[in-house]
Amino acid sequence: MIIAKVNAQILGSTLNNHKVKADLFLLKAKKQKTAGWLVLGGGLALCFVSVANAFVQVNSPNGNYNPSDPPSAKITIEEIMAYGGAAAMLTSITLFIAS
Repeated sequence: MIIAKVNAQILGSTLNNHKVKADLFLLKAKKQKTAGWLVLGGGLALCFVSVANAFVQVNSPNGNYNPSDPPSAKITIEEIMAYGGAAAMLTSITLFIAS
């Protein structure tokens, strides 16, 4: 009968490997948080620009806005920018949660 004893741990390098993995996870979390702030800022800027542009068109004497016209089903660029900005801001939430 042959009996073999095998150690399941390698001493010394195991602790170092855990430190390397922890450093990689911390770096990944930092990058996700930075991306979250960038996406949030971009979405906020898109929303702000779209609302400002719509406000200028409504209050401009030469603008396209006429209150007596019936509402149309056409989507304006301001709506696209506002929806895109809102989607970007919602996306940033997932980046902050993941970090």
